[in-house]
Amino acid sequence: MSADSIGITIERAFGELDPLPISHLVREVRFGGDEVMEAVRSKTWKELRPLKDYFPDGWILGFFSARTFQYYLPAFLYALAEGEVDACYLDPLLQSLGYRHARASFERGLSWFRSPERGWQDAAPEARRVYLQLPEDERRKEAECRADIAGKMALGETKGVNWGYDAYLSSADRKFAERMAVLTEEQKRCIALSLAFVQEQYPGGSYAHCVQEILDRYWRSFLPPIGEASDDCSL
Repeated sequence: MSADSIGITIERAFGELDPLPISHLVREVRFGGDEVMEAVRSKTWKELRPLKDYFPDGWILGFFSARTFQYYLPAFLYALAEGEVDACYLDPLLQSLGYRHARASFERGLSWFRSPERGWQDAAPEARRVYLQLPEDERRKEAECRADIAGKMALGETKGVNWGYDAYLSSADRKFAERMAVLTEEQKRCIALSLAFVQEQYPGGSYAHCVQEILDRYWRSFLPPIGEASDDCSL
């Protein structure tokens, strides 16, 4: 496989998608900041190159609904094919495509949150903006969880606090199922080929085991049989 052949495959799989209505941009893309929304609102996904000029951080994928994810995913796949393979894109992309951190890894990643001195309050404005988009019952549950954590922090009783690993798994699995439901078979095949390309190009990279895991768990079944030539790629 080559970057050019992957690019052709992405174009054929996602090229006919209709642009998103402005309501999607206002509701979801603005989580990345007003600058991000203004940068992408008049662009199709094909025009978001280099991607870092439009989406400087891949974590915005976590806020996308299934339809928005389907529309912008090819831009992220192109970025990988063109060599923008680093943590700011690859980690959130792999999580959006089925990778799940182990509990120990998740806990290490949230270690900053456990201490008020580490500035978790700095995220409050962005968090409030995100919460406004959640359904009322989810906002209420989140508020109750935050209140419980804040109370235990104030009392110094942080040991045993539910930091949300189970919620992380539940939410990630639900979003993954919703996204899989809107993707076409051709698009799923394209994703599988893109992951196989990343694995081929960066076999010793720090995320190699993550790519291997989600290929084996979800995506390998969408790859063409070994030795079978496709229109644009061969394995």
